[in-house]
Amino acid sequence: YLISAIRVIPLDNLVQTVIAVIKNPPPIEGLSSDVCLEVSVLELFYCYMRNSSATQLSEAWTSLMTLIREGASLGPRAQFLLAALLHEIMIKCCPLEERKDQKDLQDVTAKLVECVSQVCGSCLEQTTWLRRNLAVREQDEDSISSVSVVSAATSTDSNTSAYSVQAQLVLSEILAPILDICFGSSEKDKVNTILVSLMCNIVPYLKTHTMRNMSSFNACSKLLASLSSYQYTRKAWKKDVFDLLLDNNFFQMDHSCLKYFKIIIDHLMTHDNTTFKDLMSRVSMTQSGSLSIFSSREQELEQ
Repeated sequence: YLISAIRVIPLDNLVQTVIAVIKNPPPIEGLSSDVCLEVSVLELFYCYMRNSSATQLSEAWTSLMTLIREGASLGPRAQFLLAALLHEIMIKCCPLEERKDQKDLQDVTAKLVECVSQVCGSCLEQTTWLRRNLAVREQDEDSISSVSVVSAATSTDSNTSAYSVQAQLVLSEILAPILDICFGSSEKDKVNTILVSLMCNIVPYLKTHTMRNMSSFNACSKLLASLSSYQYTRKAWKKDVFDLLLDNNFFQMDHSCLKYFKIIIDHLMTHDNTTFKDLMSRVSMTQSGSLSIFSSREQELEQ
């Protein structure tokens, strides 16, 4: 708050200074090994930016987009801060008047989401040579189960897999709203392109019903529930959720995840008129005896 009271330095100049620091961090002595200068600078700037007006942010728009674009290649902790920064910018500045600014925002959003998505999938491995088939690495399940947002925040960036759960939680909080803000009603198809790539790094955790994977299962369930609330995202997750629902191990989950899947399944079934029929046609139901309350299979599906 003391820094935000300084009005001598224009916001654009401050952003450019932050960019210079994260691109070429100056040598500093006396810092402990777990302190990252880039992360500390971004934390400071994020707090400052939250107290900035929409007008100030608009005046520094080009520099802000450059900051997010350049910072996307940093470590996970910096990426999480940039995601929070991007969310704050959208809340204050959107909708944008200039088409070029909107295009720049979409480009940096897609790039940053892709980077965080890779962190989400950092505990996955490919199980086949000929096709992309990802599964949770068994040797990482112990680390996944013991990671929390707090513990990951104090880890170093060298072990990306230590941040997979935190990345999933970050996206569960902000991904759906920033995509909805960033892409207009005529551009929602672009959202599905981004989400299809993300689902590849999310679904394997939802297929793994083990105690060791519970943290990721819960975080990914929360993420999917938030995305399913927007009907236009349905194309990206419908098939995967339908397959999960038909899995024999579907209900082997912690009770805390049930509230998320209640939301997901509700949106899966209510957004069109055919999904429930498809489900019933694939579920084997045998009737005992000769009593039938429906005259035909079609009538049964209509009820």
